[in-house]
Amino acid sequence: MFYALFTLFLIIILFPIPIKFRVEIDEFKIKVFLYKKLILDKDIFSLIKKEKPKTKEKKKDTRKYKLDYINIVNSLKKSTFKPILKYRLQIDYDLSDAYPTAILNGLITPLAYVIHGQLIRFLKVTNYKINITPIFNNSFYLYFSFKGIIYVNLVKITIIGFKIMKHIKKEVSPLREAYGQ
Repeated sequence: MFYALFTLFLIIILFPIPIKFRVEIDEFKIKVFLYKKLILDKDIFSLIKKEKPKTKEKKKDTRKYKLDYINIVNSLKKSTFKPILKYRLQIDYDLSDAYPTAILNGLITPLAYVIHGQLIRFLKVTNYKINITPIFNNSFYLYFSFKGIIYVNLVKITIIGFKIMKHIKKEVSPLREAYGQ
């Protein structure tokens, strides 16, 4: 019994867990799937129109810990324990005229590869496919699909958590700092 539980514990810790997700935008609808289960199905305009409260009162920062974001990002870039990502990006689009569609193609294609370069910095990308297709029908059309599988295991998450914890600094009061205690 002990050996079976110990083996199960090792399998859970060492072997990667695949998380499958998909984000689709079709015309003006956004859908988010996790393991083929629909999580979010909304109109894009309903997400944009959310009004924020008009209060401009500044909230008092009551955090006791301070994050050093630059060092966290740099340590995550250099880490060898990155989650593995496989993805497929597909963008089909058309505008009201062929000229702006071609101009947009010249902007979207390099932007997709710049985003891919940023993904490589934080994740280990093993397999990817980017397909950007302009459709010249002279009518507005947009289809965006990002399908991916990210493999994480508990050991890598723990190591990344320790790297982040290393860059968290406890806030010290100015009086304590002045007296060196």
